[in-house]
Amino acid sequence: MPHLARLLAATAFCGLSMQSGNLLAQQAPASTQFELTAFAGYQSSLDFSDQASGGEIELKSASNAGVIVDVNLAPDLQLEFLYSQSRSGLDDAAGVRLADVKIEYLHAGAAYVYNAGRVRPFFVMTGGATRLNPSVGDGDTHFSLGLGGGVKFFLTDNIGLRIEARAYATQVDSDSAAFCRNGTCRVYYDGDFLMQYVGQAGITIAF
Repeated sequence: MPHLARLLAATAFCGLSMQSGNLLAQQAPASTQFELTAFAGYQSSLDFSDQASGGEIELKSASNAGVIVDVNLAPDLQLEFLYSQSRSGLDDAAGVRLADVKIEYLHAGAAYVYNAGRVRPFFVMTGGATRLNPSVGDGDTHFSLGLGGGVKFFLTDNIGLRIEARAYATQVDSDSAAFCRNGTCRVYYDGDFLMQYVGQAGITIAF
């Protein structure tokens, strides 16, 4: 009888353990390794100096779009890759369109995520390249840094919404020419950094 009692107790314990494990598995979110986000948003204007008039030339604010890939390194840390592009107009003080300009950011960095639940605030820091490619004149590529933050709302274990704001600081040579055409330069950088601010939102797929 003692042996039978011990066998029954062990069987009951194993059954309860398996049932508890099944309940926990149902409640715990699925483990994922990557996140892919397709986003769109709006970014601020950029100011340049006009060598011809001494006034300002403005690269207009414009919509942007791109993709973000996050790779999980730890429960609260991700390796992040970003590509963003927009198309804007370069206008002088009189409103005359000098060129259309494609602006591209290619960045890599780290994102710190504060929560592993459905709502996940995050902070991100990246570095990489800014490419300014005008329809008329020579394009420029410069080193840039990015800083931002936002929140991810996961509707399911694998589908979520991502909302964020970012600031990009692109390093340039103060008073140097930009977008020169056949050796003629009218547009000049004003200061050592181009500062651009972006608000964007997208759909995240985790897998």
